[in-house]
Amino acid sequence: MNQKAAKAKTAVTKALAAIDAEFALGDESELDARLFQQLPRFRASLASILNQLEADTVPPKNERQRYMRGHIITDVWPLDLALGTLILAAENRYEEI
Repeated sequence: MNQKAAKAKTAVTKALAAIDAEFALGDESELDARLFQQLPRFRASLASILNQLEADTVPPKNERQRYMRGHIITDVWPLDLALGTLILAAENRYEEI
């Protein structure tokens, strides 16, 4: 695994852990219901990316699916929400490979 892929794997792992922590909080989560409902899709996307990284099967850039659509987080999520920052960082690291 090259250095960019290793950094992407670290970022994806952190984002997955943060999403799982939000799930564990359930009703105590600071996310409103609309944002909380996006988490299963984001988690599935990150898990798919992690599988690609671990199996060294990341497709070429022009063949990759855009998973989370970072613009959703930047346009809709509160800017000071750490979870959004972690998800964006994971997506960006994946796109940099």
